[in-house]
Amino acid sequence: MSKRPNSASGSTNKKAKANDNNDHEEQYDDVGESSASTSIAGTIPHIPTGFHVSRARTLTKNHRGHQTLKGECVVLWMSRDQRVRDNYALLYAQSVAQSLQVPLKVVFNLVPRFLEATLRQYAFMIGGLKEVETELRSLEIPFHLLMGDPVDNVSNFVKDQDAAMLVTDFSPLRVSTSWVQAVATRLDQASGQARTVVPMIQVDAHNIVPCWVASPKLEYSARTFRGKITPKIPEYLKDIPSPLQNPAGSLAGCTAIDWDAALESLQINRDVKEVTWIQPGATAAESMLTKFIEQGLKGYDEKRNDPNNLNASSNMSPYLHFGQISAQRVALAAKRAKQGAGSATDSFIEELVVRRELTDNFCFCKFPLSF
Repeated sequence: MSKRPNSASGSTNKKAKANDNNDHEEQYDDVGESSASTSIAGTIPHIPTGFHVSRARTLTKNHRGHQTLKGECVVLWMSRDQRVRDNYALLYAQSVAQSLQVPLKVVFNLVPRFLEATLRQYAFMIGGLKEVETELRSLEIPFHLLMGDPVDNVSNFVKDQDAAMLVTDFSPLRVSTSWVQAVATRLDQASGQARTVVPMIQVDAHNIVPCWVASPKLEYSARTFRGKITPKIPEYLKDIPSPLQNPAGSLAGCTAIDWDAALESLQINRDVKEVTWIQPGATAAESMLTKFIEQGLKGYDEKRNDPNNLNASSNMSPYLHFGQISAQRVALAAKRAKQGAGSATDSFIEELVVRRELTDNFCFCKFPLSF
């Protein structure tokens, strides 16, 4: 499962209903504000109470301050983090939407082929997206599937929906970075022509410590990276609030997605069949995590490399890869089980946080955005 097919006014705005604002602020009570992020705070158009400013960055040049936002909705371009729960990008987008008293709309762009990804990868991803659609619709949040070129599709969707803001998640990979940069450029060009401002905000919902905070430079080993990221983990490893309901009636005009037709339309190798030992989606991911915590975490440090010990592997990699579960949720579950697992928890956190986020650091520094 190594290849992934892809896919407000300022914080002082008080136009939203008081109870909506209070609900959202309470949800962020246990999320601290980062001292490392104050230098970029002014570039983010909207800052939810308690939100780590350092987790988000503005990609467009058309909006670098607290200008008034106008539009009929806020759009979240879901790509790397394909889940509803424990998703900071979704929470940020929803907070902006609530401050403007407009609905949140989520869009996913499915490309017909991606590198050498086969039916196995695509089917697993689409299985998870089905669950995403179901969860979003239960919250009255529209979920739209676009097919084809993400730069054209997302840019046009933002325009057609008269969006006040575009929010997206973070991936440091070269292809994803090129898409994001191209969409941001399109929004800047459109703003200049129409004299309307539609900022694009990127939120690192994938890493526990935001990639650009963990280390600003290319790290050449886990040894050097460990010393920089480890002291920051307690500041960011917090429970994540749950998303709220969209305004009633927000699903109007949003029909259910035909996922079978979407899968059938892909131009992929179908000889590599789907696996049957693991099921896709957030619910299956949480069940797998519970099984690992109960049966595999204890002794993980000694047995994880033993191919004959199936219980020692967490089997979280496919779920983390497609963003169907948050690394933050996995780490919190492991830490809560430390009393019974001992040093095995530390070993697991090393792999989950230090080693995994080191790979993001490498790609982020190798393929930076270049406006």
